[in-house]
Amino acid sequence: KSLLKKESYSFKTHSDSEVILLAFHKWGLSALEKFRGMFAIALFDHNTQELTLIRDRVGVKPLYWYQSNQDLLFASELKALYAHPNYKKNMNMSALSQFLQKGFINAPLTIYENTHKVKPGHYIIINKNKEIQEHCYWSIDHISECTNPNELNEKDILETLEKKLLESFELRMVSDVPVGVFLSGGIDSSILTAMLQRNSNHPLKTFTIGFNEANYNEATYAKEISDFLGTEHHELICTPKKASDILEKLPTIFDEPFADTSSIPTLLLSEFTSQHVTVALSADAGDELFWGYNRYQSLHKNYKKKQLLNYIPGLHSKASQYLLSKCSSKINTH
Repeated sequence: KSLLKKESYSFKTHSDSEVILLAFHKWGLSALEKFRGMFAIALFDHNTQELTLIRDRVGVKPLYWYQSNQDLLFASELKALYAHPNYKKNMNMSALSQFLQKGFINAPLTIYENTHKVKPGHYIIINKNKEIQEHCYWSIDHISECTNPNELNEKDILETLEKKLLESFELRMVSDVPVGVFLSGGIDSSILTAMLQRNSNHPLKTFTIGFNEANYNEATYAKEISDFLGTEHHELICTPKKASDILEKLPTIFDEPFADTSSIPTLLLSEFTSQHVTVALSADAGDELFWGYNRYQSLHKNYKKKQLLNYIPGLHSKASQYLLSKCSSKINTH
């Protein structure tokens, strides 16, 4: 918005939509380079009669489109497409196979035929003849190719990482409604909470879900982090009855099959959190990026014993050894 103001653009509202429209007016599709965060955008150009559907870099926001005969539909939820009288729910067998293998359906497939997800970091342009062109505007592969970590020493890397993390966290705290944080006690949410609390003048509202079964309960770790940081902590225990009662809601929330059992406690936690705040930050993928799971230690242990190769069928042994040696070296350095 500040960049557009420097270009003599004025604003009539405080909405994100106006910023997006004016950004595309000024820079066209290159405006995507300036966008940060999660978004799903549909733009229609009356002059060219082209529809452009855009999904954010890592695909946090869903964006679906359907094409069959003369019908072209798009929406941010599959449920919205069902309302059209010509929409047909025919099972996509390739997507079903993928779900049975992975527990989810990856873009561009969906559970229904002729229905697609816009890929993360991509946009598609649909012209008046309903011809479709797909373009990739961002990928993690491109970022890795342009980055050479060997150019920095460890001190510089750590300082840059902390700066980037804090900047990213604080941007997501910008809101006109109360904001809280999901705190599990893991590396990911603990880093998020610690960095935000350090720069806050008041206690953050943190939320945790726990279990009565000790082997599955992480709430004790979250409480320790909360006590150490001084957050305003809220805890909910997931009982078998609460989990059972919420099962019937899952099909109305997820647009297609999704086999992650954590969706049950996550939904319970979200309902509980909504009683206190309107927006909650999570920290998914932090444990993967920062090697926070016990399985990484197990990986290292079994690699040393050469046992892990026996559990990776279909891979050439040299390729397996190369992959595991890379993982092992990262574990040693962390």
